[in-house]
Amino acid sequence: MIIDFLELFTDKDGDELTGDQASKFAIDFEQESPTTGYDEGRPVAVAALLEAAGADVTFKLQDSDTLDGPFTDCSGAVTLVDGEAGAQVAIPLPLRHKRYMQAHFSGASAGKVKAFITSGFQDNPAFEQAPELGRNS
Repeated sequence: MIIDFLELFTDKDGDELTGDQASKFAIDFEQESPTTGYDEGRPVAVAALLEAAGADVTFKLQDSDTLDGPFTDCSGAVTLVDGEAGAQVAIPLPLRHKRYMQAHFSGASAGKVKAFITSGFQDNPAFEQAPELGRNS
């Protein structure tokens, strides 16, 4: 996945989960009424658990007309059950939304999450390395 630094909702190293929180950053689309205009190849917001949360983690998107809020839900919520490290989820961006958008996390009060917008989501299993390379031990 290609990740644009300006489309990160969280720090590049992720945000610590605290139970019920907004992402560290809100993305400014720099338009009053941004829209993708069509549904083919729509960007997605991705949340990935960098460290195990030990509990369910719910992820959703919120938008606002101003950076200071109030922010309201603009997407459905998706729950990562048991909050295992490496778990990922992608939510398609709404076709129409307000100027500012943030991610919102709830549930777990431990672990670390990274969230961002990208044009393509990949969750491919890694290829197993040959044992003689010493990377599988």
